[in-house]
Amino acid sequence: MINTDTILELDGITKRFDDVVANEDIDLSVRRGEVHGLLGENGAGKSTLMNILYGLYSPTDGTIRFNDKERSFSSPEDAIEAGIGMVHQHFMLIPRMTVLENVVLGERESPEGVASVNGIAGSVLGMFSRGRETPRERVESLAEEYGLAVDPDAKVWELDIGERQRVEVLKALYRDVDLLILDEPTAVLTPKESEQMFQTIRQLVDEGLTVIFITHKLWEIENMADRVTVLRDGRKIDTVETESVTQGELAEMMVGREVLIRMDKEPVEPGDPVLEATGITARDSRDVRTLSGVDVTVHEGEIVGVAGVSGNGQRELAECLFGFRDLENGSISVRGEDLTESPPKRFIEAGVSFVPEDRYEHGCAPELSVMHNSSVKDYRNGKFEGTAGLLDYEKMETYSEGLVEEFDIRGVSSVTETEAGELSGGNLQKLILGREMNQEPNLLIANQPTRGVDVGAIENIRKLMLEQRQNGTGVLLLSEDLDELLDVSDRILVIYEGEFVHETRPEETDKWELGMYMSTGESPAEENAQVIEEIQ
Repeated sequence: MINTDTILELDGITKRFDDVVANEDIDLSVRRGEVHGLLGENGAGKSTLMNILYGLYSPTDGTIRFNDKERSFSSPEDAIEAGIGMVHQHFMLIPRMTVLENVVLGERESPEGVASVNGIAGSVLGMFSRGRETPRERVESLAEEYGLAVDPDAKVWELDIGERQRVEVLKALYRDVDLLILDEPTAVLTPKESEQMFQTIRQLVDEGLTVIFITHKLWEIENMADRVTVLRDGRKIDTVETESVTQGELAEMMVGREVLIRMDKEPVEPGDPVLEATGITARDSRDVRTLSGVDVTVHEGEIVGVAGVSGNGQRELAECLFGFRDLENGSISVRGEDLTESPPKRFIEAGVSFVPEDRYEHGCAPELSVMHNSSVKDYRNGKFEGTAGLLDYEKMETYSEGLVEEFDIRGVSSVTETEAGELSGGNLQKLILGREMNQEPNLLIANQPTRGVDVGAIENIRKLMLEQRQNGTGVLLLSEDLDELLDVSDRILVIYEGEFVHETRPEETDKWELGMYMSTGESPAEENAQVIEEIQ
């Protein structure tokens, strides 16, 4: 007999991919009008379970009961029609279409004057030629209410990662859903924006919406979720009332061992500069200036953190400092060597390692094996040279297997057969980090290295960065996770509209102050003074 206060019951859900069991006999009960947290390491089965619920996969065994009816979803369209929406960690957008067009596509019921859309078929221009203002006004209203600023007429391919995630959130909120699945929804938001989203979600929940909230940030679960279910190795460990457990207990349930929530940072005396960049000015792919005269210096044995709302020039800065993007003005030197206008190959030879923001687009070759991806930076230096100058695949395989073991990269059945694109987000990130850190770099540029990564992997990644610092590597860490910046950085720079507007040290600041600089480019005192002046 189904409980009357239950909106969702998953009973004995099992999912097998050939010999791999991704979910094993999972039961999950979600109460109507609650925020239900879902925790687990990368590869624990969270996304697979939610993809079954959203109609992307069919379960091997088990049943789904939603809104008091047994369901069988063969597509996301079926799930949306039933009242289930999902914001994915990896974007489900059409690059050539505008923000507004992406948001309206696939809605359950047509707004006044706009034809209903099932799939992508048909003329988009014809679809939106009449009655466009009604959906536009709704999208703009949602964007303002949730603090999800984005241009409704911008093409998705023009947007950075943070802006694309905001579109995904808007796309889900635009639909009249009863259950909303959020996969890492605050990964690119400031503390102020996150708090605004939490307040709105709570308001919607109070009005009857039910939310399944997937996140690696334990404090978000602690503050947002009424109950939380923990998965490990494809199995359900437990469902508990959030107020009855600590962050440490949740982390231990996730990984099966005690996890350090805060890192111990040994004091290191910074050495000589490894990076000196002066007057960096650059434009994005839309030919819009995104960096305006930026100066940054990183010393040996120092982690310099860069905080900022996504879209304020972080990606362009990281790419400029690796020779991946042309400079409009400015100069770059690494250990005293002028690398201005040099290609990435010269930066690699100078000992610069780079972890890009988009791990799939720029961090790997998804269709090539784990072995090829882990060895790609050593093809030319003789490390894997065999007879007649050919690559020695046996050496490459041995090296890759060692990397997989050292960095605890899971989901690799064979380094020669498993493709990089088959790995979960966190495990792919560990592969990229392992490859870059094994170069023993002079400078490590890490752009959002723990975005979308679970607590166990975050602990490992932060330890690795601190080890690099201890070994004398200079680290430039660009992150939207303020806890991370405060935990591992020696200095923190705040970037706003392509300029550094504040410099501080972790012991001299907090998340609220950093969030204010990130949001407004001004100090809290300056903003308060401006408010007082306006009142007077």
